[in-house]
Amino acid sequence: MNYEGRLIIGDTLYTLAGTSYIKQHVDDPVAEVVDLSVFAPSREMKDYLSRLLQDQGVLRVTDALILHKSENSSGVQSSCNRPNHFAFVGGSDPTRSVDYTDMCVYDFNYPSIRVNPSDYEFTSSAPGAVVMWNTSYKTWTGARRGIANTQFFKYRVVNGGRALDYVRTADLPDGQTASVNVTVTTSRGSSSGSGRLSTWATKRRTRGRSTRSKHTANLGGVAGLPKNRSNNWNY
Repeated sequence: MNYEGRLIIGDTLYTLAGTSYIKQHVDDPVAEVVDLSVFAPSREMKDYLSRLLQDQGVLRVTDALILHKSENSSGVQSSCNRPNHFAFVGGSDPTRSVDYTDMCVYDFNYPSIRVNPSDYEFTSSAPGAVVMWNTSYKTWTGARRGIANTQFFKYRVVNGGRALDYVRTADLPDGQTASVNVTVTTSRGSSSGSGRLSTWATKRRTRGRSTRSKHTANLGGVAGLPKNRSNNWNY
């Protein structure tokens, strides 16, 4: 920190300015202004997987991931085994860079759900997906963290194709039970989160040390959802 209260990391000066920060290299007279917009991991994953669905022209996320893997040597797997360096939307958030993402998807059918926000009636046997992922990333200050997420999604028709959307409490009938849990563990300790339809947890990590996550999802009337599904990898 210099005498003006501005942060210097290596040969770069950082200055906070409202909802953005100014980044200036010591040898460059031109400064870069970076927006400090709020990063929403579940929104980023929803948009990313929706683009995959529409690009591949398929109806289920697992089908899109199978095709995505066949087209990319570093692609993902439709099962919950360990993928190799899945590059999940790192560039969309200017305040962090993504190192590595591990992801699992379970497809199922909702017993009863409102598919569209304007629906008055509930639809039975409507398709849905639980997405669980764990991302290792670096913040703009160089701090390394791991973040794990568990999220219920539903499918909707958007612009003639399938897309993922959030599931709200009002989308489920009264009395329908749902819960999600996640724990992320690094060499710095562990952190847990729990919720009804989505949750996340984050913890600082050390370079080259393992990041582990455990995910659980439950929904009344649906069998086979993940219980204590664990992911473990190193970066």
